[in-house]
Amino acid sequence: MSTDIGSDSIEYLYIELYNAGVALAQNRSFQEAASYFEKAYELLPENMLCDNLLYCYTNAGALLFDAGKYSDAILWLEKAYKLHNQSNDSKNNLLTAYSAAGRHYFDRHQYHMSMPYYEGAYKLASTDIACRNSYLAVLRLCGVEMVFSGQYNVAKDLFEKAVNILSTIPQVCLASDVAEPGAELFKQITATDYGIMLCLNSIQNTISAGALGVAEQHLNRVDDCYQGASRNLLYNILRAECNSCNNRWSHAVKYLEKADRMTLKQPLASLMLGNLYVKMGLLSRAAPYLLRAHRLTSMRGKEDIIVYGDSHAVHFFGRVPRCKIVHHGPITMFRIARDNAEIIDINSDRLAHSSAVVYVFGEIDLRVHIPKRVVNESGFQSIIGVLCQNYVKAISNKMLMHSDIAHAICSIAPPSIYTNYNNPTNGYPVPIATQYANNLLKELCAEAGIKYVNTYKYIADTNGYLIRELSDGNIHSDTCNNEIFEYELEAAIGPYKSIC
Repeated sequence: MSTDIGSDSIEYLYIELYNAGVALAQNRSFQEAASYFEKAYELLPENMLCDNLLYCYTNAGALLFDAGKYSDAILWLEKAYKLHNQSNDSKNNLLTAYSAAGRHYFDRHQYHMSMPYYEGAYKLASTDIACRNSYLAVLRLCGVEMVFSGQYNVAKDLFEKAVNILSTIPQVCLASDVAEPGAELFKQITATDYGIMLCLNSIQNTISAGALGVAEQHLNRVDDCYQGASRNLLYNILRAECNSCNNRWSHAVKYLEKADRMTLKQPLASLMLGNLYVKMGLLSRAAPYLLRAHRLTSMRGKEDIIVYGDSHAVHFFGRVPRCKIVHHGPITMFRIARDNAEIIDINSDRLAHSSAVVYVFGEIDLRVHIPKRVVNESGFQSIIGVLCQNYVKAISNKMLMHSDIAHAICSIAPPSIYTNYNNPTNGYPVPIATQYANNLLKELCAEAGIKYVNTYKYIADTNGYLIRELSDGNIHSDTCNNEIFEYELEAAIGPYKSIC
């Protein structure tokens, strides 16, 4: 007896499946609807069904994306992309999902989890600067983690991928092209890093093979060729590795301390430094680093404070485990006030356990812009007064919109006596102006019910300048001061509440 289905039966089943798909799609059950349309398409592959499938795939992906289920969303958006002949709309939807998934894990310092998504985005849009920079950044960070854990071969493969990507870009473009803003939280590749990585690729296997003399020759070559070598994280790790293997403990400690300040919230440098002190028999020195490594590891994904600001936000709170930094680049206090803090998107950046938002702006205004407007030494008070009032007003409006969490304004960093900006020809006294602005901000915050985080008092000398030993050698506070600032943060906002 034949089991073939007749054409009438096929058409009837097709109509049933199609109608069921339409009904489910109208109820926004797009995943279930897609399964019915797929079955109908298997029976009669009509072009009309392609439109239905595309509609369901795209909307199923959109719903999952809005729910924060990025990896699931990508599966549906990939179907849409393949079905729609790789159209621009489908491509952009998929690219957005890849980038969001990558950033989701990156913000939680789960770099290996973020890498496949950034790789997917890069393959989809290899000429897009932001996609390229994000993928390069995560390759570097994963490579550094592998170096920390002694997996040099894996690290070498990751750095080779990065170098291969960089080699497709003309070197003359690197300094400007790569410096364009991609994703703000990502470390960017510079022209100097390009040269350093080419040398470091060969060094990693040399150290793991025990040929320390050869490795140090390579590192010396890096020193000779690239002035920025000492600012490179991996360079300092490898220098520490060479010195540690040769029992040059003090030199190893010096390089690891520098690497630890560079890694911000990555626990690996602290762990290496703690273990080195244990190896040296200095348990009391090891304890703070091992404790910090434990805190950073246990706090991943449990941050409760969002910090918005310019580069000083990173230097003030970048190493504080409970803080998520949203770096807005060279944004001024004036712009925050003028635009009513529109650039601050708390809804998008909100953490699962948010308890507070901290705003770090103003240093650029006082150091660069206000001097251009001041006619004489006594003319800055009125300008700063209006600026601070409008700034606090904009933050107050944010506080009204998000009244369930605390809001705090951070003090403005003191100026550095070593920069040319602090000696304007019109007699404008930057240290006095900064102190005046901070005192005014403190008063205005108290009136508005906004918390005030005073980092200034810890790093300013009696003349109002940034203490050289507590600086990064330029205009910022050194990140090693973050533990002090964390206490000030807790005094203003309250201690961290454990999350089960």
